[in-house]
Amino acid sequence: MDKKLQLQLTDENQTNILMSFYCELLEHGFSFKVYDGELFHDECSLDDILDLYHDLDVMHIHVQKDDYKGCASFIFGNGEDGVYCMYDYSCSLENLIPRTLAFIERLANERCERLGLDY
Repeated sequence: MDKKLQLQLTDENQTNILMSFYCELLEHGFSFKVYDGELFHDECSLDDILDLYHDLDVMHIHVQKDDYKGCASFIFGNGEDGVYCMYDYSCSLENLIPRTLAFIERLANERCERLGLDY
């Protein structure tokens, strides 16, 4: 795969993972704020998050609903087609983002199949 297509696939995967994460937690009534390494951006919408994503290498998305707080950390442009951009998240979020985790799993499987690797 040429470099331009590789970058396009990475951007598409990372964007779709962020969108899935956001939409799934929004359905549960969470609010979002982003830490960009220097500043907190409060009350972020999906558009805000996607705008920030294009300017950052690392992003921490903090979510809150009532007394519950969680966080997910993302590293962008780290290779592997962007499949593993969400590299860490609060354990308690796992039950709230099953579709996002399944989507990442599917992307990982597709990548391995395309490259002829075992997953």
